Amino acid sequence: MEDTRVLNWDQLPVLRKAQILTTAAGAFVTIGVPVLLDVFSKNGIGIVAYYLIFAQAIILSPAKVICIFFGSELLNGGGKSLFPSPLAVLLAVFLNSLLSFAVGSAIGILLTRNTRKNDH
Repeated sequence: MEDTRVLNWDQLPVLRKAQILTTAAGAFVTIGVPVLLDVFSKNGIGIVAYYLIFAQAIILSPAKVICIFFGSELLNGGGKSLFPSPLAVLLAVFLNSLLSFAVGSAIGILLTRNTRKNDH
């Protein structure tokens, strides 16, 4: 038996929808950029790979800040590779999902307030 209240996307509040969508997008981008960088760097470093390296640096920056704060060498590969370790990517996915959830909550709150003002 299915509980249709849980599975029905149309009945979810705007806040919950925003949280789900932004968290999924944050996790997808965090995993997708290193994969795309791996694909585009196979044929040599082209212009797309340079942009992806820049995007990867931005995406991994929250995890790098946490690693520096706790004194971990997890994201300091010493320039040996373009790609972070799987544990570093996992940490980045977790942190970016939390940040995306917070952004989704803010967006959902703003959308909820906007729809309430329009209803009255």
